[in-house]
Amino acid sequence: MNSINQTSPLRWFLLLWVGLVYIQVVQTALPIQNLYPDKIPQGMVNNPQFNLALFTLLMILHAGLHWGAFSLRKNRDLLLSFLGQGILVLLIYFLAQAGDAIVGLCLALTIEAITLFRQARLTILVGGGCLLLFGLTEGTQIVSILGHGSGSVNKLIDAVTGSTTLILFVIACVLLSIQQGRAHQRDQTFLCELEIAHAELKTAHEQLEEYAVEVEDLTLIAERQRLARELHDTLAQGLVGLTMQLETIDALLLKQQINQARTIVQQAMTRARATITEARAAIEDLRAETQDAQSFSQAVQVEIQRFTSATGISCACSLPEILLLPPALQEHLLRLVTEGLMNIARHAQATRAWVCANCDQQGLTFEIGDDGIGFDPEAAVRQAGHYGLLGLRERARLLQGQLQIISALGKGTTICLHLLGTDGGIRDEQ
Repeated sequence: MNSINQTSPLRWFLLLWVGLVYIQVVQTALPIQNLYPDKIPQGMVNNPQFNLALFTLLMILHAGLHWGAFSLRKNRDLLLSFLGQGILVLLIYFLAQAGDAIVGLCLALTIEAITLFRQARLTILVGGGCLLLFGLTEGTQIVSILGHGSGSVNKLIDAVTGSTTLILFVIACVLLSIQQGRAHQRDQTFLCELEIAHAELKTAHEQLEEYAVEVEDLTLIAERQRLARELHDTLAQGLVGLTMQLETIDALLLKQQINQARTIVQQAMTRARATITEARAAIEDLRAETQDAQSFSQAVQVEIQRFTSATGISCACSLPEILLLPPALQEHLLRLVTEGLMNIARHAQATRAWVCANCDQQGLTFEIGDDGIGFDPEAAVRQAGHYGLLGLRERARLLQGQLQIISALGKGTTICLHLLGTDGGIRDEQ
C-alpha cells in the first residue's frame, strides 16, 4: 500500500507526459499536413484525419498501459507491459507516421522502468530495449534523410544530436537505477544486521536477567554464610567462653578459693557485656572493624588475657611493632585469633600457646599454635556441628589467602594463614 501511494504522483506525471507528447505531435504534424501538403513526411498517408485517428487510438492504448503498469507486482507482468508499450511505439512511428513522439515515449518508458524495477538486471534490460527501439526508429529516419540528398547534412546532424542526447539520458538513468539498487541492497543488508543485533541484544538481556537471578541467589547464600560466621564468632564463642569461666568458678568454689572465683566472676561479667556488644554490632552492621594497628594489637592482647585467665595456659604474642592492615583484614585476623584460642581452650589440653605474625616482601603470615594433643583436621571438618574450622576456611577464601592447619595426634596444632601482599588481596563481602 505504501509503495502504491509513493508511485501515484509519478503515475499521474507520466500520464501528463504522454498527453503533452500527444498535443505536441498534433500541433506540429497537422498544420504541416493541412497547410503545406508538399512538406508531408515521406511515407505518411495523405489522409490527415486517418493519421490523427490512428495516432490518437495508439496513444490512448499506450497511456492505458502506462497507467496499468503501476498496479502490477510481478516482474513477468511488468515485462509483458513494457513489451506491449514498445510495440505500440513502433506502430505509432510506422503506421501513424508520428516520429516526433518517439523521443518522449522512450523517455517515459525509461523513467517507468527505473521506478518499477528493483533489480538492476531488469532495469538494464528495459533500458537496452528502449535504446534498441529508439535506434531502430532513428536509423530508419537517418536512412530516409540520406535518401533526400539536398539539405540532408543538417538534418543528419540534428538527428544524430537528438539520438546522442537520448542515449546519454537513458544510460544515465540506468546507471542511477543501478546505484539506487545497490544502495537499497545495502540498506536491506543493514536492516538484516540490525535485526540480528536486536535479536542478540534480546538474548543477552535475557541472559543478564538469568545472571541477575543467579547473582541474587549467590548473594543471599554469601550473606547467610557471613551471618553464620558472625554468630559463631560472637554469640557462640562468647557463650563458650562464659561456660568455661563458669566451670572454672564452680571448681574454685569447691576448693573454697572464693577470691579467685570472684575474680573469674568479674571477668565473666565483663565478657558477657562484651559478647552482648559484639552481638548487637553484628546484628546492626554484621561487622566490627578495628581502625588502626594499635587497636588491633590491643584487641589481640585482650583476647590473649581472657584466654590465659580462663585456662591458665600461657600464650606468647609476637606481632610486628608497625603492622598497618586494612580494617577488613584486621577483622578477619581478630576472628582467627578468637577462634584459634577458643579451640585450644576447649580441645587442645595444651600447656603453652602462641600467636605471631610475620610480614615481609612475600606477604603476611599469621600463625596460632599450641603444644596440645593435636587432632586430624580432615576428620574434624567432616564432623557435624563443628563450624569453627569451616568459618576460618571461608575467611581465608575471602582474603584470597591460603589456610594451613598442621596437626597430628600428640604433636600439637598450628593454624597458619598466608596472604600475598599486606592487604592479602582482600575481596570483602560487604
